[in-house]
Amino acid sequence: MARMNGRSRAAYGNVLVAALILALTYLITSVIVCTMVTAPRYKYAVGDTVEKTIYATKTIENELATEYLRNSARASVANIYMIDEPLITKQLERLDAAFASLSQVRAEANSILSSAGESSKLPTTAEGWLEKLEPSQIQALLKNVELPISQGQLLSVLASKDDEIQLLKNIVMPKISTNLGMLASDKLKSVKELCTRELYAAEGVNDELKAIGALMFEIYLVPTYIVDDEATEAAREEAALAVEPQVIEAGSVLVAEGTTLTAAQYDMLVKLKLVRDDGSDTGMYVGAALMLLAAFTTFGAYMLLCGKNVFNAREMLIICASVIISTALAWACSLLSVKLMPCLIAPIIVALMIGEMPAYAVSLLMGAVLSLMAGGKGADAMLGENAGVMCFMAPIGGFVAVTLLRNSTKRARVISAAVAGGGACMFIDAAACVLHGVSLLNTVIDLAWVFGGSLIAAVFCAGTLPVWENVFNAATSARLSELTMNHPLIKRLMTEAPGTYHHCTNVAALAFGAAQAIGANAELARAGALFHDVGKLRRPQYFKENQRSGENIHDTLPPKESAAIIIAHQQDGATLLARNKLPAPVVRIAAEHHGNSLMAYFYHKAKAERDGNLVEAKDFRYNGSRPSTAESAIVMLADCCEAAVRSLGSTDREAVEELVKKVISSKYADRDDMLMNSPLTLSEITIIEKSFLKTFYGLMHERVEYPDAKDSQGVK
Repeated sequence: MARMNGRSRAAYGNVLVAALILALTYLITSVIVCTMVTAPRYKYAVGDTVEKTIYATKTIENELATEYLRNSARASVANIYMIDEPLITKQLERLDAAFASLSQVRAEANSILSSAGESSKLPTTAEGWLEKLEPSQIQALLKNVELPISQGQLLSVLASKDDEIQLLKNIVMPKISTNLGMLASDKLKSVKELCTRELYAAEGVNDELKAIGALMFEIYLVPTYIVDDEATEAAREEAALAVEPQVIEAGSVLVAEGTTLTAAQYDMLVKLKLVRDDGSDTGMYVGAALMLLAAFTTFGAYMLLCGKNVFNAREMLIICASVIISTALAWACSLLSVKLMPCLIAPIIVALMIGEMPAYAVSLLMGAVLSLMAGGKGADAMLGENAGVMCFMAPIGGFVAVTLLRNSTKRARVISAAVAGGGACMFIDAAACVLHGVSLLNTVIDLAWVFGGSLIAAVFCAGTLPVWENVFNAATSARLSELTMNHPLIKRLMTEAPGTYHHCTNVAALAFGAAQAIGANAELARAGALFHDVGKLRRPQYFKENQRSGENIHDTLPPKESAAIIIAHQQDGATLLARNKLPAPVVRIAAEHHGNSLMAYFYHKAKAERDGNLVEAKDFRYNGSRPSTAESAIVMLADCCEAAVRSLGSTDREAVEELVKKVISSKYADRDDMLMNSPLTLSEITIIEKSFLKTFYGLMHERVEYPDAKDSQGVK
């Protein structure tokens, strides 16, 4: 119970350290993101000389340029004219009233003379009328005329004959009626002059009447082909609205170095929140931090609940280091273009160093982080169109790259996976460009930046993978594949302990197939199996498989001494592997492949030789830990089964199946329970047993016969 509590406290401490690492990563990432979204601030006033070029932090409308183009468009629209029919009617009515008033004053004048008894002797000259009428009567008559004629012209009208007045009307009215039909203002003067000339050229009308007709031309000939103000203004507004708003693209020069800041430029600085006195960034920082907190909390909860084996200090340190490095590189690349940000670095590194499922989760986390970074600066952060694009690009590109890295044992696969992930990112970006109506040229440029980001990720991951492997002592598939091909310790086994080498290759075959069958790390299981017995290199001749037939050195040694030599090979192997800098998981398998199990063969031999005297079981137990991983447990089972079947000396299928089943069940069914610390389930153990049986035939060698199949852990 004390050991269990100790293990629980250690596991809890490991989880706590992992949580602290994740929290520290959140803080570092928040600082980088806040630095990214913080817009530069300037303290300039209108008229100041700008000391350094100011760039637009986001796309903004250039209102001054837009208004200039719209005014130009308005000015380019010609006036729209119309014929003013109501005005024509009005002018003709006034003209008719003017002639009627002339007839009326003539009648009034005649009436005045008639009342004075002089109707039979009406004057025929202007002078005669002047003598007959009182000045007050003349003024009264002038007021009744619709024209501003003079006294002399009035007297001339009174002295004229009716046919002369009618002739004047016949000349004047048609000319005015005809010309009013479509008289433009620029033609008014010439029309009046022409009508006046024609009037004065007419015969039968005295000069005073012609002067009255000329006065009528002057008054009643007005422009009737006039500008339609409403239609013209509507056309001009339509032309102005057709002008596209002029914009300054994000990253473009807003104010050039050495120029004087204009009022319009200052207004744009205010709109972009680039003026230092514009306000505080506290709200933006708090908002960004809260969004990142949600992302990191969700990620941490997923890893804790669904990836318990990963939520420990070592694995979390790998994840967090990759996230921080990826975020920092994204910030550096964003100085050229936000589309250049390499979003695939963290997923690829995590997939290679830890596994597929954590890498998928990291892809989603990087999508949240990078979309916040790509969304823009200042108060408009996360509002830019690049935020949504990156929110899709990072997870989808990461998923594609991680999927292609599945079960990969070649380092070159990293480059192809990154390029494929970049292709997925390019597809998302192209779709976004089509959605936003981006021009073909700008779309091609954007796609080039995105592809450049994937190349950066490919070069970085492929180039630094050995560094990650060595710093974190990780067992990547590529590294494991290289180790199992041509490692010096394997060469030594082949030459110094050929029997052990053959045993290790058989165990590796068993472990590889079983790990594949249950979805464990097959490459790690094979590598661990190949190296699990390198501790025998210290005394190869003390192990049966390396002895010549009939020569067993243990026949001359006390059982306790033999057991001590055999037991030592587990720790010797772990030490030798660590000295040769093999990955920690491989060292762990070598240190756990016997656990703390009992050396049953020598224990029973000692008890028989002591003739009833006390024999301590602890002297015959391995001093390792029970297997703590699926791969370590598989190697233990494969090792014991291979030894037991080889010692069976029989190829009978039923006998082999029965022995394998007994050996495996003995590892978890007895009181020692060697599999209690491993994550293997009973269903997985059944699958492992079936996989072993498929591999066994042809792998048997002579071994020492064990007293009981349950205790088949003797000298190998």
